[in-house]
Amino acid sequence: MGVEAAVQLIDLERGRALLRPVFGQVPRGRRPSHHWEVPGPEEPDRSAAPSLPEGAADQAYVWLTAVGRRSGLERTVELWYGLRGSTLYFLAGAGPRAGWVQNSLAAPSVSIRLAAGTYRGLARAVEPGSDEDQAARRLLAAKYQGWSEGRTLSGWARTSFCLAVELIEPVTT
Repeated sequence: MGVEAAVQLIDLERGRALLRPVFGQVPRGRRPSHHWEVPGPEEPDRSAAPSLPEGAADQAYVWLTAVGRRSGLERTVELWYGLRGSTLYFLAGAGPRAGWVQNSLAAPSVSIRLAAGTYRGLARAVEPGSDEDQAARRLLAAKYQGWSEGRTLSGWARTSFCLAVELIEPVTT
């Protein structure tokens, strides 16, 4: 047995995850079972979903902040979104390879700056082809491309990767 670097998952405040190197006895050529494993998002308590200000869905874009899957640093991106209840939907034209998508799925506890506030949320992939997926695509296409019922969705709206963020609670500073 040789000494090789392994990776350990560290749970930070509010469920954020960070990877850090750990050294120990690991059989050469084998990775420990916990290597690169990240827990899935917890099921949000929808009864405690935050109430959003009127007009929150009309804002042109939001800022999503996720922890970088390699750096462990917070990364913020400005994104188009659709809002339904307390769930935000995003379409990634670059697919699941987009850095912000990978970061959001690796450490699902994210923050969203929307309207006049910042909210903590849990990111998850939307099941492709599901009713939720189709509704999210139509929602974003209508908002940003003027799509209406009976028309064909654009390539972007049909083929992009769909990510959802369930808002959990407002962030207080």
